Amino acid sequence: MTMTPEEELDRLKLWTSAEVCHYLAMKVRRHRQDAELSQAAFASQAGIALRTYKRFEAHGQANLDTFVAALRAMGRTHYLMMLFAASARVIPPPTLKERLLDAKLRSQSRGQKGGH
Repeated sequence: MTMTPEEELDRLKLWTSAEVCHYLAMKVRRHRQDAELSQAAFASQAGIALRTYKRFEAHGQANLDTFVAALRAMGRTHYLMMLFAASARVIPPPTLKERLLDAKLRSQSRGQKGGH
């Protein structure tokens, strides 16, 4: 069963670290297979010992250096920058209409307090 990106994201939020590591290893394996590379060829291209790469692919167990080397071999290290990008939730300043409405509401609120 193929998951949509939204479904994958929802599941990732609930998974343990070990499950996320296994998921990432699965994604690297799929990329390697799509590129029609053997484990030995990919490990060599990445500069990773074959035994280390096989363990990563089979169990999701690797250190960060191994994972980054795999990303580099796939040409995907530029995506690491997205991990620490500025917040995508930039709140735009209020429009003139919103500021005027806010001022009107504050003025009305002050008028009600003074009238009681």
